[in-house]
Amino acid sequence: MRLLMIWLALAGIANAEAMQLIVQGTTAQGSRYTGYGTCFVVGTTEAGKCLIVTAAHNFDNAERGSVIKGGKRYPVEDLRIHPRHDVASFESPMPYGGEFKLRQATRRVRVEALGFGPKFHGRPTAGWTGEMVGSQFMLGDGGLHSCSGDSGGPVITGDGYAVGLVTGVETSGSTPTRRNQYAATNARTVVTDADAIRLHLTQYYSQQCGPNGCSIWLRPQIQQPQFLGIPTGPPRVVGVTPPIDSVGIVTRPSVPQQQPVSPPATQIVRPTDSQIQAAVNVWMQANISQLKGSDGQCLPITIILARDGQEIDRETYQPGQPIILDVETLGGSR
Repeated sequence: MRLLMIWLALAGIANAEAMQLIVQGTTAQGSRYTGYGTCFVVGTTEAGKCLIVTAAHNFDNAERGSVIKGGKRYPVEDLRIHPRHDVASFESPMPYGGEFKLRQATRRVRVEALGFGPKFHGRPTAGWTGEMVGSQFMLGDGGLHSCSGDSGGPVITGDGYAVGLVTGVETSGSTPTRRNQYAATNARTVVTDADAIRLHLTQYYSQQCGPNGCSIWLRPQIQQPQFLGIPTGPPRVVGVTPPIDSVGIVTRPSVPQQQPVSPPATQIVRPTDSQIQAAVNVWMQANISQLKGSDGQCLPITIILARDGQEIDRETYQPGQPIILDVETLGGSR
């Protein structure tokens, strides 16, 4: 199994830049096409290739692609597309010239988005500035927004961190070819945030966990005990796990790494019936593709309950058979 070195939080952004992405493919109607987008480097491999991310939709119906750097074309290799988030990663044997570090936007922060949209429409290449609204939207100065060809470009802070990549523009109209096309409505640029990019990278490139699988990393979070929305006690610190998008893959924390945190036994809160049902429903919806075979038919499901690494119950359900979950068992009463 090959090793990958992803230096997501190390120095190396001095020469980081956005790059042109060109893809060729065949439309659903059978016509050949050439598409354009933007991409950027976030790391390197042990083999010396650059690890690059972009918007997943840039590769819709694509058969091959290339990146332009320094006037030269380099091939897209080992393409990996996330099943839910609009992010894709690939490798390319281009010379390394720096990378963007990833950092989640947690507040309104000034940013600049980089993209080659104008160039693909016969105008000079330039970025545009604005501020993040949450982590998934950018409100551009003067109402400016992304246009076709900008997809996959980095959205960066003043100190050089990438808080996400350009996905599109928030509008019900046609895909814009100018960045001021919907300026009158203050249309926001949609962003795939840094957490989604990092999740994609850790799922596909950080599975070097040994025969016993990956450990679950917890992060501390302050929670206020409540009953029916009414505080019932003082705030306390508990350990929570980040969300997981696919079966058998547990993400590790972003650097600097946090040590696993185990909440005191006296502070363990048993889940309610509704919480258990909600968690099961969310998991089933998020993993529906893994629950089907290659022909799209549902597969048998085996549910295993365990405590402290020891199996305490196991049930197998055939396709179409109702799945019965004993909330007393899941709630930890036995």
